[in-house]
Amino acid sequence: SPMQMLLAKALLLYSSCLVRAHFQLASGATAGPRYADMQSALDVLDITRSQSADRVALCDHPFFWVKFMAPPNYKLMVGGVVPVIERFWDTRVAAAVIGPGLTGGEAAKLPQAIQDQVPTGMGAYAIPGHPDQSTCHFLEDRVSLFSYKSVGAEAAPFATHFDWPTKRCHYHEEWAGSDMWVVQDKHVELAAPGLHYIVFWPPGDQVLGPPTATAKFGAVFGDVGQSEAFHGAMAPISDCVQTHNQFNENDCHAGGGEADAGGGEADAGGGEAD
Repeated sequence: SPMQMLLAKALLLYSSCLVRAHFQLASGATAGPRYADMQSALDVLDITRSQSADRVALCDHPFFWVKFMAPPNYKLMVGGVVPVIERFWDTRVAAAVIGPGLTGGEAAKLPQAIQDQVPTGMGAYAIPGHPDQSTCHFLEDRVSLFSYKSVGAEAAPFATHFDWPTKRCHYHEEWAGSDMWVVQDKHVELAAPGLHYIVFWPPGDQVLGPPTATAKFGAVFGDVGQSEAFHGAMAPISDCVQTHNQFNENDCHAGGGEADAGGGEADAGGGEAD
């Protein structure tokens, strides 16, 4: 019936809006020293909504840090995405949640650069990357399970085309125009309220190892169920910054005239002149 069709359309629209509705923490992809260590962690206003930030991980500054105040009895959602770009096929996202009373997830295997910064009185919970990305087997959040599918290259029209060796867990974001591989999705029970940190990085061994190459990734985190809310200002961006199209290196035929299909590369390799 027409009513059912309308309902189906509305549901489809809802599902496609669902995931992209993370609050963007900065107006572009950040890189360089800002947000690269605990001291300069990005201050997150409200951890009880879903938010994301794009990061260009350079050799000198491969880590991305955020900090937030947790309410009591809080379960945190931590995720990661990688723009569909051939040279980042092997990029994964690992993370560590740092806060009072946290342990587990092989915290002893965290890169020394992270372990050295864990404050006295806090512990760390490690979230390893997932080498096998041929399916969406690692998804935990219900919204992620509903929204992300394991597909082939034909499902990524904005990206510069190449032959994918396997299917990938993927999200096609129609509104701002991007295709991303979903590589991380985890729930973490916090042990206590108060100040916490999350650090994200592209592990050199695809699991928890120290970074060994430049990368682009998106950090996603917030509440279970990824609720939408858009209050508050965006964080100040660092000196090194890429626009949405530069970060995604969209193919010109799909991303509009502004799409920067080649130019973004110089930043991911040479941006250290920061």
